[in-house]
Amino acid sequence: MEQATPIDDLGAVSLRDVWDETEVVNQLRDGDGMSRIALRSVVLGVAGCALFGAALGSYAQTPLQILVSAIKVPVLLVGAAAICFPTFFVVQALRSERPLSPLRAVALQTNALAVVGIVWGSFSLPVLFLVGTTGHYELAQWLALAIGAAGGVAGFSRFLAVYLACSGAESRRPALRALAPYFALFAAVGGQLAWTMRPFIGSPSLGFQVFRELEGNIFTHVLGLLF
Repeated sequence: MEQATPIDDLGAVSLRDVWDETEVVNQLRDGDGMSRIALRSVVLGVAGCALFGAALGSYAQTPLQILVSAIKVPVLLVGAAAICFPTFFVVQALRSERPLSPLRAVALQTNALAVVGIVWGSFSLPVLFLVGTTGHYELAQWLALAIGAAGGVAGFSRFLAVYLACSGAESRRPALRALAPYFALFAAVGGQLAWTMRPFIGSPSLGFQVFRELEGNIFTHVLGLLF
C-alpha cells in the first residue's frame, strides 16, 4: 500500500496539527512525521502572517500596500529564522545532552514560527478594525509592536518547551540560559529586518511604497515612541 507523502497530507492541515504541543513533542521524539510537521507549520505560519500583514497594510488605504504587506510579513518571519537558525543549531549541538538532528531542529523552528503566525493571524480582524476606524498612525505602530511582541513570546515559549522535551534537558533554567542568547539574537535580527523592510503599515500621505530609504534603526525608533 502506497504511503501518503507530506505534500499529499497538506489537504488535512488544521490548527491543532501544529498548536497541540503534546502531539508535536511526541512526533519529534519518535522521529515520525517531522517533515509533515515542518510543512504544515510553514503553511499555517505563512497564512497567519499574511493576514496580519494585510491588516496592517490596510492603514494606507491602497490595495497595493495591503498586498505588499501581506507578502512582506511572512518573508520577515521566515527570513529572520533563516538568518538565526545556524546559530541555534550550533549552540544546541554543543550544549545539549541529546543534540537535535538537522530535520528535528528544522521541525522545531518551523513549529515555533507557526505559533507566532497563528497568534498574529488571530489578531488580524481586531487590527483591521482599529487601524481602519481610528486613523491614528502612532496607534497603528503600537498595535504592530504589541502584537508582534505577543506572537514572539508565544513562539519562544513553544520553542523552549519542545526543545526541553526533545533534548534531554533535566530542568528549564539551564536550557533557558543556553538559549537566551539565541532568543535575544532572534529578536534583534527580526526587529532590524522589520525596520529594513518597512513600511508594513504605510501612510496615506506618503502614497504607496514598497520600501523606504534605510535610515536609523528599530531600537532608536522604539525609544523615540516611548520617550
